[in-house]
Amino acid sequence: MRHGYLIELKYIPRSEYSETLKQEKIADAEDQLRKYADDEHLKKQTQGYTLTRLILV
Repeated sequence: MRHGYLIELKYIPRSEYSETLKQEKIADAEDQLRKYADDEHLKKQTQGYTLTRLILV
């Protein structure tokens, strides 16, 4: 396997949507993905292939 993916999903109800809230959710997702990617157990399992981080809001 040459590629791996970390996917973080964030939900915003339509009634609460704002551009500011969306940016906050993206920032939160980036922080979480960074923590996941820095996990030593995950690093050992993903040696030798590209790990791509994806955010879906």
